[in-house]
Amino acid sequence: SAPASDDAKSTAKMAWKERGVGALRINQHKTNKKYRLVMRADRSLRLILNTYIIPQITLKKVNDKSMTLTGVDEEGKPASWLMRFA
Repeated sequence: SAPASDDAKSTAKMAWKERGVGALRINQHKTNKKYRLVMRADRSLRLILNTYIIPQITLKKVNDKSMTLTGVDEEGKPASWLMRFA
């Protein structure tokens, strides 16, 4: 078979990755009073989402059951998440 093209490689990098299922919570830090969105996997409690709520966060409705959230990850790098609701 032929090697993948650069376009295919860049498309693969942009593919959504399944992170898990869990409840989305808004937590407030006890001392600095900043808010963050936190989601943990239902059974294992593995961290799925942990981002501060800042003015630069954007939410965009994709359809009736999903939306995208664009913000920063734990390392301060830009990141996007697709959330689906039951």
